[in-house]
Amino acid sequence: MPEDMVLICTDPQSAVVKRTQLNSRVLAGAVLLELVQRSAITVDAKRITGVWPLPLGDPFAEAILADINRARPSRSSLRLSRWVDKASRKVDRAYLDRLTARGLLYARPRRLLGVFPSTTWTAVNPAWFVHLTARVDHAVRPEAYGPPTTSDLYLTALVGVTLSRRLYPGWDNRPLRRRISDPSHVNPIVNAVEQVLAADARRRSDD
Repeated sequence: MPEDMVLICTDPQSAVVKRTQLNSRVLAGAVLLELVQRSAITVDAKRITGVWPLPLGDPFAEAILADINRARPSRSSLRLSRWVDKASRKVDRAYLDRLTARGLLYARPRRLLGVFPSTTWTAVNPAWFVHLTARVDHAVRPEAYGPPTTSDLYLTALVGVTLSRRLYPGWDNRPLRRRISDPSHVNPIVNAVEQVLAADARRRSDD
């Protein structure tokens, strides 16, 4: 799930990962949804309710899972919004590096103005963007494609937080943008992501 979120942030023309669209809060939500999907955690409307420290083959997700497991004695420490915030730290670089190591992204280091180090990540196979956006499209058009999978609903719910206008731009696509947001209303992790993003916005407005 986190890797899918990184790849869906690639530009369809240049295949470059758009860092401005790769929101760390949304990516953190993808990590938690991956833990749910892998049966490593269970959740209710606001909290993590169960933890099973399973091997996942994903070092970043396993580290978050281990932290959640250590926090279990305190009910307040298991709030979903707290773990969206915690998992946001360095999550984008963790998965950019992971996809690069797997050969799905190409990293090109450079220096801005000849001084400041920067890296551009490009999808080795741009077809990943097409594949992932098709999964979202299938989820929002069940009358055409049939019932979506749970994984596709999770992906669609996360895309609905920040990327719906990019995938479905313009006035004519308003009905699809409304549909793309529907899964988030019944998904507690995505709701927690939205709460954290709203808190971020309030802090910026107060500064």
